[in-house]
Amino acid sequence: MHGTLGSILTKAREEGLQWPDVLPMALHALSGMPNHSIGFAPCDLVYGRMIRDPIDVLYDGWRRDKKGVWNTSAAWVKELAGRLECIREIAIENKRKEVQCRKNKKKMGIRS
Repeated sequence: MHGTLGSILTKAREEGLQWPDVLPMALHALSGMPNHSIGFAPCDLVYGRMIRDPIDVLYDGWRRDKKGVWNTSAAWVKELAGRLECIREIAIENKRKEVQCRKNKKKMGIRS
């Protein structure tokens, strides 16, 4: 593994990249590569499953749902934004009610 990592970092240096910038990606790639002697990748042995790359996460977002409609990451973000907007409106309304309740208590001389 050290030889492979050294080769990756040497190639990166030849390409004008700094090793601190390349090291996390290189280690991520190496942990997902099966070892020829044992037949498993290090992440398989540590986590019991393959690691997921960012492209894997995006690909999962592009799958079809049960109705056969494609789910895109953009659609998911739009749906999330809609849910967050609903939550924001509820929070604003709850805060308005709380402020009104405090004003009413203050008028009545009730301490919180």
